[in-house]
Amino acid sequence: MEFKGKTAAIIGGGGGIGRELALMLNEAGARVVIGDVDGAAAKGVAAQAVAEMHATSCDIGEDASVNAFADFAFDKLGRVDLLFNHAGVSVGGLLEQIPSEDWNWMLNVNLTGLGRSISAFVPRMTEQGGGWIVNTSSGLGLFHDMPFGGPYLATKAGIIAYSRALATYTRNRGIGVSVFCPDATATNFMSAGRLTGIPKEILAAGVSADQIQTARQAAEVLIEGLKADRFLISAVPDTSEKLLAMAKADLAPESDAFDEHGQSRVVVSKGGLRVPLDKRDEALALFREFAAITQDHYGCQFYDITISASDPEQLVIFEVWDSKAALDAHAAAPGAMDLIMKLFALGASDFGVQEIR
Repeated sequence: MEFKGKTAAIIGGGGGIGRELALMLNEAGARVVIGDVDGAAAKGVAAQAVAEMHATSCDIGEDASVNAFADFAFDKLGRVDLLFNHAGVSVGGLLEQIPSEDWNWMLNVNLTGLGRSISAFVPRMTEQGGGWIVNTSSGLGLFHDMPFGGPYLATKAGIIAYSRALATYTRNRGIGVSVFCPDATATNFMSAGRLTGIPKEILAAGVSADQIQTARQAAEVLIEGLKADRFLISAVPDTSEKLLAMAKADLAPESDAFDEHGQSRVVVSKGGLRVPLDKRDEALALFREFAAITQDHYGCQFYDITISASDPEQLVIFEVWDSKAALDAHAAAPGAMDLIMKLFALGASDFGVQEIR
C-alpha cells in the first residue's frame, strides 16, 4: 500500500498515536481529515500539517457525531481511501467493584462506537469502489496479562474478533481490513480512564520504562504494516511466537511468557517506593506482615523488602516468581491492594517495579 495521493479519515486523531499517524500520512502525501472528541486538539494537529489536512470534533460514542464526521470527511476529501477507527477509552480496577455504568460507558465507545463508524463509512466506501479500514485494538487484546484491566482487555479482544469478521464481510466490496495492536505507549490514555478501587500509580508501575514505546514509534509500526497490507499489525515484540505458545498451551494465562522450551519464564523483579522517614518503621511493619502472607501465594519463590543503603526513605522490594502470571495473580490477591492503599495513606510515593528477568 502506498499513501501518496490517498485520502484518510482518522477518528481519534487529536493526540498520541492518532496525532502521529495523521502527521506521518500527511508527510507521505495523503490528504487527511481528523476527528476527535477534543475538537480543539484535532485542529491543533491540522495546523501542523505540511499538506492538506482538515479537522473537526467527533465523539465516537454518539451516532449523530459519527455521521456528521463521515459527512465532513467525504465533503472535504471527495472519497475516503483509508478509515482509522482509533478512538477508545479504558476502564479497570478491582473487578468485582467496577460499576455497570463504567462498563456501559466503555462498551459504547470501544465496541458500539466501532459499529457506528462502520455504519457511517462502509456503504460510501463500497459505493466508491473500495478502501481500507484500520481498527485499533491493543497488545492487551492479544495478551491478557493485566488483571486489573479486565474490562478494557475484553473490549480490545472484541475489536480483534470484530475486525476478523469485518474483513470477511467486506472482502467482496473491495474493502480491506487491518487491526492494530500497539504495545504500552507513552500517552495519557490510561491515566484518562476510569479506575475503581486502585490508584493510577499501580497500573503505571506494572510496565517497565524500557518497555514503553513513543507514540511516534507505534505509528511507524502501523505505517509499515499497512505498506505490507497486513491484517494483524502488532507492535508487541515477538507477537507470532507468543501467540503460538498460547495456542500450544490452550491459552493458559502464563503461556504468552513461555520460553523456547515451552516452560514458564521465571520472573525476577526489583521494585520500591519512597516513604517519609517518620513513617518508615510503620511501613516496614506493614510490608513484613504482608511478606509472610505472600510466601503462600501461587508461584512465589522469594519475596522480601529492605531499606536502601543510599536513601533511608527508599524501600526496596525483591521478588522471584514462577511466571508472569504468578506475579500478576499476586498483585490482584486479597490484601495486596489494601497494603498499597495503607502505604499511600502513610505518604508513600514513586511506586515502581522493574523486571530484571
